[in-house]
Amino acid sequence: MPWIAVDRNRNNVVGRTTLTPCCFYEPEGEHRDIESYWNSDETIKLRKDLLAGKRPKGCRLCWKAEDNGITSTRQRINEGRLEEYKERLSQTKMELPPTQIKYTVGQECNLACRMCLPTFSTKVKKVWDILGKTQDMELDTLMNTPDYILENRKHISYVDITGGEPFYHKKAKNLLRELIRTGDNEHITLHITTNATRIDLDTVALIKKFKDVVLTISVDGVGDVQEYIRPGCNWNKLSENIRLLKTNGISLQVASTISVMTILRLPDLEDWCNKNDIFWSHPGLIDKPGELSPHNLPYQLHYLVPEKYKKYVEPEATHDPVNFIKQLDQYWKTDITKVMPEWKRVFDKLHWKQSDHLDNLNNVAEKYVNG
Repeated sequence: MPWIAVDRNRNNVVGRTTLTPCCFYEPEGEHRDIESYWNSDETIKLRKDLLAGKRPKGCRLCWKAEDNGITSTRQRINEGRLEEYKERLSQTKMELPPTQIKYTVGQECNLACRMCLPTFSTKVKKVWDILGKTQDMELDTLMNTPDYILENRKHISYVDITGGEPFYHKKAKNLLRELIRTGDNEHITLHITTNATRIDLDTVALIKKFKDVVLTISVDGVGDVQEYIRPGCNWNKLSENIRLLKTNGISLQVASTISVMTILRLPDLEDWCNKNDIFWSHPGLIDKPGELSPHNLPYQLHYLVPEKYKKYVEPEATHDPVNFIKQLDQYWKTDITKVMPEWKRVFDKLHWKQSDHLDNLNNVAEKYVNG
């Protein structure tokens, strides 16, 4: 990726969105201009370190995945593109321009997913404003115009489009139509992250004109679980749209998240993907909002966590998810226990914050038992 791509990390350590080789990379500095970033000191050093077989700390998420036996983004990208671009590895200061570009069409979205952030969804921002909840992330304004793509389209082979929801407004389709008009669609592969609720025949016809297209569909559950976690989503309509895409030969993969709301039901989603012959990529961890991070799962539910996800609930809890979930339920006039009955244990019994008190009682009891 450091030899071919320009992306950005929206959750970086410098506190602002900055240009990176992929969305997981954790940069040391801040980069806001593609031209200066491409051969910056940090990017050149990253290339040199990788060629030397080192493990740059900015790539720690991929190293962590690989050490845990999970196929990393690094490995997936290398499997599909390393052979095509291996001649670039002879350079650390690049004369060739990037061939893969991210395009963010903005925060406009038709859904208000419970684990999303106002930075990425206008609907979520409305909910948070009403709840009086604030965020500590800046509005993502990097790479949200098509200018660089249009100016360098002859050199670009991959366009990665995200939102918001790319098909919720005209910006994404306008770019695709312009690339078709100039004939650049014939050498460009599209990778679009979408909730797939706004798919129609016109959209399918448009994306099929490109060299190739892969849609990453954001799905976090099956049936009413998906509808609960992603308010505004209709499962039947989503299923119909997925069938339309598959019928037209569009490559699909499902991307999901590991959160306090999904961690118990992910096996159901994985089974659904297998039955429908859809690639299910390893889900990503929710870090923000902190209340929904998986390590904050109420202790009453830990015994239900599937074995392969238990490591995500081992860290000590840092936030209270219950009140946030209650707030969202009150706003949406929903009830998590109606969709996921296992959560009745959380509301019917002692709250997880009282676990210290239970430990103290247990220690006292042990003294009596042990004489």
